[in-house]
Amino acid sequence: MKRLSWVVLFTLGCLWTSMAVAQTAINPGDVIEDTANGEAVLYTFSATAGMNYLIKLESDDFDPLVEILNSDEDVIASDDDSGGFFNALLSFTAPTDGIYTIVVTSWSGSPAGVYTLSLSELALIPLVYDDVRTVELNGAEAMFFGFDGVEGEFVTITADSADDALDTELALFSPNGEEIAFDDDGGPSLEPAIVSVRLPMTGVYQVVLSPGISGTELNGTVD
Repeated sequence: MKRLSWVVLFTLGCLWTSMAVAQTAINPGDVIEDTANGEAVLYTFSATAGMNYLIKLESDDFDPLVEILNSDEDVIASDDDSGGFFNALLSFTAPTDGIYTIVVTSWSGSPAGVYTLSLSELALIPLVYDDVRTVELNGAEAMFFGFDGVEGEFVTITADSADDALDTELALFSPNGEEIAFDDDGGPSLEPAIVSVRLPMTGVYQVVLSPGISGTELNGTVD
């Protein structure tokens, strides 16, 4: 069985139901500050198949929830709290060329208040089998990794923290953007561990390392 792993060392311990009719175009590199008035707000962008995008939605006025719709208006990806402090941070790999819709809404109730939305192209941090990866952590946002997987292979992914008080989570996404594994406390000392997961297809997989408690500050290094 092939294994992906890294050690975390720290110095510190829905579906949308109502939406605005208007749709605004957003491009990679754009940062938009606007106000929601009790309805979901829609933005469209043109995506290239296989390209990774990062969508960040922040607000102090409501609990942000961001969703991605395909051309059939199906929700194909969403995020609530991966941005820390109850903000949304979503990594999205476009399965096909085309126009996609970003839905700005709220996890609870209707979105009302000022928000900031940004869209950027995302370069995944590379992982290889039997490798221990070291990265710098700064703040409460999730980090995104990528590796080439082959259908039928089994992988194990772990993260270990030097601070027992720190809570982190791991999620594994298939090349088509589907979450196929998640863990919070399944490893030793309640560390996250995704164990012996069979890869359903060949392609680039995403691994997301994120704070287990919204608002947790991650400051230090990941080995």
